[in-house]
Parts: sequence; structure tokens; C-alpha cells
Amino acid sequence: KIMKLIALSLFLFFTCSFCLFDKDLLRETHEYEESFFHYSFHQYHEDRDEYETIVIPYEDKEINLNWIYNNLPAPEKEAEANGNNVPDSYYDFIPLEKGVIYNGKSASWEGYCFGSVSASVQFNDTYCEISIVAKDKKDALCSELYTFTTREKGYIKVLEFGGTHTIKFNFEEYQHDDVVSNGIGAFIYPTGVEGTVESVAKTVSLFLDPLPGMVQHNVDFFSEKMQWSLKKTITPQVNISASDIKSGDMLAIIRLDGLDPMIAWGTGGHTGHTAIAIWFGDELYICESTDAEGGFLTYWPPPYGIIRTPYDQWVSQAMDANYLVAITRLDPKLQSYFNETAAIEWFNEVQGMPYGWHNFIFTFIDTEMNNLPRPINPRLFEFVMGFAERLIPVDAKGSIYNMLIMGLNKRIAELYNNSTIDCQDLHCVYTYLDPLKMSLEKACAIPENDNWLYNGNYSMVCDVWVFSVYKHAGVLEGMGLNPEHIQATEQTPKDVYQMNLWDANWERPAVCVEANPNLPYCQLMGDYELILNGYNSVPLYEYINEECPSLYPVYSRTPGC
Repeated sequence: KIMKLIALSLFLFFTCSFCLFDKDLLRETHEYEESFFHYSFHQYHEDRDEYETIVIPYEDKEINLNWIYNNLPAPEKEAEANGNNVPDSYYDFIPLEKGVIYNGKSASWEGYCFGSVSASVQFNDTYCEISIVAKDKKDALCSELYTFTTREKGYIKVLEFGGTHTIKFNFEEYQHDDVVSNGIGAFIYPTGVEGTVESVAKTVSLFLDPLPGMVQHNVDFFSEKMQWSLKKTITPQVNISASDIKSGDMLAIIRLDGLDPMIAWGTGGHTGHTAIAIWFGDELYICESTDAEGGFLTYWPPPYGIIRTPYDQWVSQAMDANYLVAITRLDPKLQSYFNETAAIEWFNEVQGMPYGWHNFIFTFIDTEMNNLPRPINPRLFEFVMGFAERLIPVDAKGSIYNMLIMGLNKRIAELYNNSTIDCQDLHCVYTYLDPLKMSLEKACAIPENDNWLYNGNYSMVCDVWVFSVYKHAGVLEGMGLNPEHIQATEQTPKDVYQMNLWDANWERPAVCVEANPNLPYCQLMGDYELILNGYNSVPLYEYINEECPSLYPVYSRTPGC
């Protein structure tokens, strides 16, 4: 089981994580900080040796994507000239593409250790040889670590000395055609051999539950990667009775266990789990979609999937799990639209269906280039998916077949108007995508549909389940929106709490106000204050969050979003 969890974690690292920006992409120096409802950027102007403060509200839709990509912000530990003498931190092991080589077409670049690096490739029907030439070493002790990738495999090479280096391999099935069509990607690890190992080790420390220090590592992670300095709460638990809670109240949740923070970082939010309160007759239940997979400790007892738990029992389990939990209240007008009977009927229909692994990835990939953070690009995404397909057993919940291929089959079926398509591996997927000149990432951006079934079940992760309740309970119709034009399966935990659904003037129970007087919601529990960035700020519209970029570090909403 531990090996299975390690494999799942490695897969999620690459698909949802962020890394160093290439210093060549940066044109100016920036410092960065966050407040409750906006981001401030302190842009340094070298010509006049001063900073200009730029404030960007969450609701600002006029952010220039290229400016964000090319200017914001470089980690302080950006790889220096030799690439080996910098402090290495969480997820800094992700490699950066430096070039693509084809038969008869080389690529060249400046490395961190070598002033000039070039690569070329020669091959026949069965054999391939990559030649790398490194010149102008910058430091006697430096080196560079590379992976040269096809869709099928990657080949590691360490460059310690100048001169010509070679990689030789025989083509495996399908590799030849891939190299002819797509070339070979050259990816450098910005922090070198030692730094990459250190970064992997530090990243793994985020997930080592229940070893000492895990929580603090995750606190440090948020501070470093998302500029969110978690503050200790004065009151770790607020005791509010079930009578203070209404059907439709949402619970925004995070556990500092590596997985939730990774989801938060991947989406730009501050939560990784979501649940909803529903009264069933005289008893209050917390309803959620959950699973046992997490860190190395199964902290939540069965059953799993779409479940309900009596409120008092849920609070006890959540305290034992060290959750941070905030309760949000629907706007009074929207609360009047909430049909409790319809919500209960929807729960009864889907109770026991498994957690939504099948569309976990698709909820936040809305564009080909503007969701997965740099340096992850479509080529690296395809290599990592191929690597994970080999690594993770096909019957595992986190396998590429379960988490990617099943959903891609539905998208390909729509593209070809052929419902019989049933790919079992990525090679089959590419036989359909390549004629369309469509990358795997672009195919993933095709919107999910709430009506799609996987093995006879709806596939709903936590926030998707919660938003589906509002959809089935009549909230969207009450707002004048067509529920069929809003897909719950396109939403992330951040998306749901940022929607303009919540009561901005909620008269919270006195114990909530006393514990957190400045929050517009009630923090139920947690050793740290849970700040919901951009809370209640995004108006709903039809087809919401289907084509929206989400770029680190701002995750700004651009025109049409």
C-alpha cells in the first residue's frame, strides 16, 4: 500500500505542482505579498533604483497573461550560474525544457554550468543516438543534470565535463514514429544533481504523515510558494451547535498533509477539500465525497465515496484529523432557493458512488498552456503521463487509465462522433489526437460533462459533489441560470468558495465572532487561521470556469472568466 501511495504522490507531484521559473524568462525583479482580497507586486525599476507597487484585485479581469508568464516572480533561490549552490526547496526538482531536437535539426542553449550546450540526434528504424556538446564551463565544481524525453521514455544524463557526450538506445514499440513526428525534448534540472535530490527529499517531507514536522513543513510550503503566512488561531475549536447550521452551509477544509496543500497550490486556493451540511429530518449530517488515499496515514475512517456523517461525529473525526474548517452561509436570497428535499433526493441517488478519481485532473485544466505552471509544458506533461502509466499499476485508483484515459475516451468520442472508442493506453489516445494535431494537454482542456458516467457512476470529487448539490437543489435556476450550462465537474475547491454565493452580512454565532472577529465566515476548527482568498468575489455565469487560465502566482481571472 505504501508503494502505491508513493506512486500516486509522484504522479500528482508532476501534474499539479509548480517549480522554478527559468531566469531567462524574467525581465525585471519582483517582490510579492498577499492580502485578503488582492495581490500586491513590488516591481523594481533598475533605471531609477526604486519599487513601484502594483495592486491587483481578484476581480480584475484585465491581467495580461504574457506579463504574468514572463515577469512574476522569480523564486529567490533561482538557479545561479553553476546551478548547484542554491538552497533547494519544495518541487524545485521539476525540469525545464531547453530545446527540442529532430533528425537533422539540432538545438542549442546556455546552461547553468556551461556557457554553450548543443544537442543533435541521429537514428534509423531501430536505433537512436543523441549527441550533446558542452563548452565554456563556468565553475570547476559545477555540473548539469538533463533528461532527454520521448513520449515513451526519458534518458538521464549528467554533464560534469565539457566535450561530447552521447546517449544510445534501441527504439521500443512506437518510439520511432514518435521521434520522427515530435522530436526529443531536452530538459534541464535547474538545481543540479545534488539540489534535485534535496528538493525531492524536502517535497516528500510534506507527505510523511504522521512523522513530526510534517505540519510545519506544509506551513513553510504555503509561505514560500503561495506567500500565505499561516497565523496561529487563538481558539482551535469553536463549539457551535447543530441548530446554528442550515442545510446548504458549505465547509471549506484543508489538512496540512502535503496532498491538500498541493491541490491548493495547483488551483490557487487555500483549501483542498469541501463538504456540505444537510438536515435529514431532525438530524444534521455532513455530506462529502472522500476516499482513504492521502498521505501514509489513513486518517479518515470508512465508508468512502459519497457519504454522510452525523454532525457531532464528523466534528470529532475532523478534530482528530487536524482539519482547518470554515463554514460559509448561502446568501439569504439563494438560501430561499435551496430545496432541501431535492438535495436529499440527489444524495440518496448517488450515495455510495466512489470518489471522482476519473475527472480529478480535468477539473482545473481548462487551457492547453495556461493552467499547468511553467516550466511544465505539453511535452513534459506527455512524458510524465507516459512515465506514470508505466509506474502505476493499471488497477490502482491513481492509475493513468483511471485518472486520464477514461476521461479522454469521452472527449475523443465527441471529437470523432464515435461512442465506441475505448482506448486502454496512451498510445491508443495519440492515434486519435495526432491526426488532429492536438496535444494531450489540449485534449484535457475539453470541458467535462456532469452527465458522463464512469463504470456506471457519476464521478465527483469533493467540491464537484458540493456544487452539484446546489445545482440539483435549485440554487442556479433561482439565479436565472440554466443548470445544464454549468458543469459542477469543471469547478475546483477554490472556484466554489470564490463564487458570489455567500452571505456577506452573515450574523455569525457569537463564538465565531469572538474567535475570529474579522472573518466573514465562521472558522469551526484549526490551529491556524483559514483565509479563503478571493472569497465570495466571482459572479456566476453559464459555462463558468470552462476556459479559464490559472497562472501562478496570481491565478487571475482573465476576460471571459
